[in-house]
Amino acid sequence: MLLILGGGGIGLHFLQPQLSPLCLIQQCEQKTKTVTVLLAEFDGVDAKNYRVTERILQKLQDATKNYPTLKILPLKQAISQQEGKEKARELGKNKNADIVIWGWYGKTQQKAAVSVNFEMLSAAKDYIDVGKQVQGEIRTMAVAALETFEIQVNLAEELKYLTLVTLGVSAYAADDWDNAIDQLTAALSEAKPNKAALDPATI
Repeated sequence: MLLILGGGGIGLHFLQPQLSPLCLIQQCEQKTKTVTVLLAEFDGVDAKNYRVTERILQKLQDATKNYPTLKILPLKQAISQQEGKEKARELGKNKNADIVIWGWYGKTQQKAAVSVNFEMLSAAKDYIDVGKQVQGEIRTMAVAALETFEIQVNLAEELKYLTLVTLGVSAYAADDWDNAIDQLTAALSEAKPNKAALDPATI
């Protein structure tokens, strides 16, 4: 409403708001940000047989296909331990990614070793304190775990859990409470929480 004062008296004029329903819908859609996950090639021996990267990528894509605000993209190149976080963050920013997953694996006749990095570039990093297991700490296990794909499956479950948590926390950071609740609940119910990577009690 606009009140006009003048020599001829007082006039009241009603001004219609210029916001259309479409505008309100667009504002609502913009509230929930799409989270993009960039998966680098896991550097390691005999990649064609062990298929560490392919198994993780497939499991992540299958597990998150019902989440339209989450994209899992292959980087199609490895990030070496020497290049480290700086390279991961650089590539992530170039691809507008919120998360970069990278690492390596190796084996001897008796033991297998794996190192995983879950690098967050979005606002979610201010809310999540991930454990050393996903900050490059080297894990060792029997070589059979690699040859029977146990390592690959467990890593995929662990990274699915962390990805869904990040999606929920990103919604929380955007004040999108309903999606935050739904996605954090999914992280606890649909994924296999790894306390060493991120304690479920935090959620």
